[in-house]
Amino acid sequence: MISVVRIARITVETFIHATEDTEKVESALRHLMPSFERRKVEGYFGNPILILSGEIKKKRDIESFMKNVKEKISADDIDFTRCTDEEGPLHLRLDKQRLYDGILTLRNDGEVKVTIGIQAYPHKKEDVVLNARKVFESY
Repeated sequence: MISVVRIARITVETFIHATEDTEKVESALRHLMPSFERRKVEGYFGNPILILSGEIKKKRDIESFMKNVKEKISADDIDFTRCTDEEGPLHLRLDKQRLYDGILTLRNDGEVKVTIGIQAYPHKKEDVVLNARKVFESY
């Protein structure tokens, strides 16, 4: 039996490498969310990496985010079986280059990670896939 399904949180994350224009990447990420945290880390070879990440928890902000995403990505374009796991979240990867122009393009190796935390039980794979589709299509 599937209970009430809702989104608990949405997280967005991407890396900025030393060869990238920080302002350009930040501007692209604002197509998804208005603000994010910045964290500096060091790469394997000592290269500087800036991690941009943001989290949305408020219902109003989640609804706005999902409406924006759904206007640009069809549920038919998402492989819900591949993009979910037994824990429940929907994992989407977006092309950072296309995001510069405000275009949301799904890519298996996309540089922008979007995690949509779906709150529903039980956590059986077939229910998770069904819930992810149900939540995505409800906005």
